[in-house]
Amino acid sequence: MYHEVLPDELDIPSWLVVREARFRRQMRYLKRHFRVLSLDAALDYMATAASQVKARRPPAVITFDDGYAGNFSCALPILQELRLPFTVYVSTAMLAEGGRFWHDRIIAALITAGRGRLSIETSAGTLEYSGSARLDARRWAGIERILTRLKDLAPAEREAIADRLDPDVKIPALRMMTPAELHELSASPLVTTMASSGREARSRSTTASPVMPGRVMSITAAAKCSGPAANRSIASSPRAADVTA
Repeated sequence: MYHEVLPDELDIPSWLVVREARFRRQMRYLKRHFRVLSLDAALDYMATAASQVKARRPPAVITFDDGYAGNFSCALPILQELRLPFTVYVSTAMLAEGGRFWHDRIIAALITAGRGRLSIETSAGTLEYSGSARLDARRWAGIERILTRLKDLAPAEREAIADRLDPDVKIPALRMMTPAELHELSASPLVTTMASSGREARSRSTTASPVMPGRVMSITAAAKCSGPAANRSIASSPRAADVTA
């Protein structure tokens, strides 16, 4: 399961991000050693007796969560070149609003702080961040500590902190696809797109259903519903039950 793939030159020390060159190497490895299947083909395979037999090249499914823009700009060209099918679970609420997740906004703000220090005032006290670490792993450890503390706060306070820290960050990354990008992505025969409701980072119990190219805008509009109405809209496909944990 992936989230975002970005060009190698972008300095985004986040667990969400895989650099483009590394992603290409991983996909080549999968192509050599696994039988990469579409989501539908994998579901069909799991329902047959063949799935009980140990295969020389075991099956694998490539998935992306949330619908980040790099799924379209970076991952799609690589997977098309290698002819590997993949599935993207799209956060329709984020796509409909053209927004970003609170944690992505915080990450962007901390990256913008560069190698300096930043104090974050919260109802639970002041959080201190230092970007002085030279290694990506250590920089991410500092960012992760901040995110872990912020997760304990109420959603409204997290959004308010993100608004305060990230009023106009100019980082061209960690954004969602636009409806036009999603439409073009969905048109590829290699791609299965699944709509997922909900603004928060999701658990595996999230309901999902296919997004077809002609349904992108209607799915986007449905994401503005809430509660039972949204669930009925997004769970309208017969495949939805297959992918709901």
